Amino acid sequence: MDSTQANRLPGMARLRPRAWIKLILSTMMIGVIYYQAKLFTGCPAGIYCPKRQMVAMNVEGASVVFPNISNVRILQKTNVLKNISISKTSLRVSNEFGESPDKPQAHIVGRIRKKKGYLTIGIPSIKRDIESPYLLVTLQSLIDNTWDDEKAEIVIVVFLADSDYDYNNRVEHMIIKRFGEYLDSGFIRIMQAEKAIYPALQKLKRNFNDSAKRVEWRSKQVVDFAFMFMYSREISEYYIQIEDDVKTAPNYFTGIKSYVTTANKGKSQWALLEFSVLGFIGKLFKSSDLESLSKFLLLFYDEQPVDWLFRYFSLSKTQSNKLVRNPSLFQHLGLHSSLKDGVQKGPKKDKTKGLNTLSDKNFDDGTKILHGDNPPAHVITSLITYSRYVPEMSYWKKDGYYWSESPKAGDSIYVIFNQPARIKSVHILTGTNAHKKDILKNGRAEIAEELLSSPGSKVKCSPFIPICEFTKGECISDSKVFQNQSSTKCLKIIVTSDQNEWLAVKEIAVFVDSN
Repeated sequence: MDSTQANRLPGMARLRPRAWIKLILSTMMIGVIYYQAKLFTGCPAGIYCPKRQMVAMNVEGASVVFPNISNVRILQKTNVLKNISISKTSLRVSNEFGESPDKPQAHIVGRIRKKKGYLTIGIPSIKRDIESPYLLVTLQSLIDNTWDDEKAEIVIVVFLADSDYDYNNRVEHMIIKRFGEYLDSGFIRIMQAEKAIYPALQKLKRNFNDSAKRVEWRSKQVVDFAFMFMYSREISEYYIQIEDDVKTAPNYFTGIKSYVTTANKGKSQWALLEFSVLGFIGKLFKSSDLESLSKFLLLFYDEQPVDWLFRYFSLSKTQSNKLVRNPSLFQHLGLHSSLKDGVQKGPKKDKTKGLNTLSDKNFDDGTKILHGDNPPAHVITSLITYSRYVPEMSYWKKDGYYWSESPKAGDSIYVIFNQPARIKSVHILTGTNAHKKDILKNGRAEIAEELLSSPGSKVKCSPFIPICEFTKGECISDSKVFQNQSSTKCLKIIVTSDQNEWLAVKEIAVFVDSN
């Protein structure tokens, strides 16, 4: 075809590939907006639209319209398990379609708080082919990384969504046994739902050439999420969803609040903030949008995976750019998918087991790698501590790191041992994966046998002996230094010059002589 012939083609046919892509995306957006309009305002004038079964759902006093879910009444009960008082709420059917009003539709275990919180953390969970403690590990990680005063602002909603109710009940009892105090305080809440809430999941169209089993699995997942969103819409100001096989970064709540505050000060409106780059992990919404999101998902539950649908929702709310916090606050742990015969696909492969791991390269939890003996001690500093990244986090054995503003010459960090320690070596790391430049550029470590003043006043120890200088943010002592040292009461890190960068002390590892 020559240029003269090409110029005779209709305008659409002459579009370049990039222009075609823009046209297709624009058409998709028009379709999304059209269907949302149909969902929220009814059928557009002149367009035939079959009547959907819509019934009222009352959850915690609020009446909403929810497809295929019956009218719900909340009945309070009390369940005492091993001297732990657990508030149990049962949701029961009562509608015009003939279901028994006495048949439980869903139930909630855990104290219902009267005061609205800041953040709801939603965790849907179903059975895997291989029994695993993923969910319990995830809950423990959240508990360990949430300060006590923060627990009053957070509600964790665990949705046991498997179709095997015996399995759900076993998991529920494990959570009650292990985390009963948090259920009783309202920090954790468990929910289950019965099959009556679900639309048809079999014989659905097989988009993307997915198998019938995968279509059923992903369609149920969409409805699971929609149910969680609808239930959680009035618990807190914001809602974040994670999976049941993740670990949490220390001070995750501080990170979330800080990023939300920054986003709210921006010029553009937002519908979605992301705290992980993976799937549906760490996706945060305004609770005021959850009802709309729930209905949106139900409209397309059999069309696409939920990981795609929520993107269309944020686009329809005029958010065109991703707002992703770096570093990430949640890391994926699981190897086995909740889809039977499925494994997670990711960049790293375990050659010994034939499994793949999906991991977030932007996640940084300050994982300890040196694993020192670290005898009991107090950590004191003259540095300006940032937020809740306290000095103890550099010395304790669990994940985390100490983070301070720019250090000045003469600033110090003291480790005061409860009992004099027979040390054989010290290894100190500064900087983290996410904050590679926040190292101690110029400094040294010293030890002293005697504490002259108590930790409650200005620390004084004597006599000090240098054990190592910092090189590229790392300080490693020579074991010979300790040969003539009978015991050590003080370990000091001293800054020897000002620096503009902040300081992250990832790990202070102290190894002692077991003899």
